[in-house]
Amino acid sequence: AAALPRRFGYAPSTPEMYATEWDRLQKRMALFNSLNPKTTPLPPGTPKNIDSKHISLDMWLDYAISHIREKASKLEEIDTYCRMSRSKADFREFIVAACSSRKTREYKELYNFVLKCFTDADTDLDGRIDVLSFNNLVDIAAAAPRLFGFAPPASEMYATEEEKHRARRDI
Repeated sequence: AAALPRRFGYAPSTPEMYATEWDRLQKRMALFNSLNPKTTPLPPGTPKNIDSKHISLDMWLDYAISHIREKASKLEEIDTYCRMSRSKADFREFIVAACSSRKTREYKELYNFVLKCFTDADTDLDGRIDVLSFNNLVDIAAAAPRLFGFAPPASEMYATEEEKHRARRDI
């Protein structure tokens, strides 16, 4: 349920929220129990260590909508345009903030940008980038810094496509 808010930096990641896996499990069990789970009779012969508590989709939906409504009311109104694409100064500030900590909203936005670059270059959708796709990946990712002159166009770096391909193959 938190994947979308986390994607845009509105919710902390699991490691930011919980010090240990045990802490996470305890808090999740407390949340589960706070939803007043129902108990279903178990069939005869079921081992006694099996828990028959459960929540329904309606119970989960009621909790999730209420929780999201509460969190949404506290969101800061922010500019919906990524600072990475607004101006040279904003791009610089964005990248510095993104690289300063993995806990910043900018880092999370940069992570999603890099992920999108990878998925855009992964044309056969197998989760792997071969040498030819890598060349495309670099072009896709470099478009952002090139927009404000932080990286030269590939045409200034390489005389031919073959030279560009050879250089990137050797990275």
